[in-house]
Amino acid sequence: MVFVGETRNTEFYDMCIRSSLNLHNEMIWKILRAPTLFFDTQPVGIVQTKFSTDMGIVDKYLPMTLLDVMTVSLQ
Repeated sequence: MVFVGETRNTEFYDMCIRSSLNLHNEMIWKILRAPTLFFDTQPVGIVQTKFSTDMGIVDKYLPMTLLDVMTVSLQ
């Protein structure tokens, strides 16, 4: 029983890390592909603050949401 619980936790942790990395990479790609006009009109600090805030929210709420989805799906 302990082995099953440990396996589930490890898989869940890996899934959260992969999801966070995918979202981070997608956000970076979108910012890098933004038109130059966007960077001319927005200060770098604003872009950096918004990006880090959004990633912080994702990292905070993604594991709880994925756990809820897994629980509901299994029930």
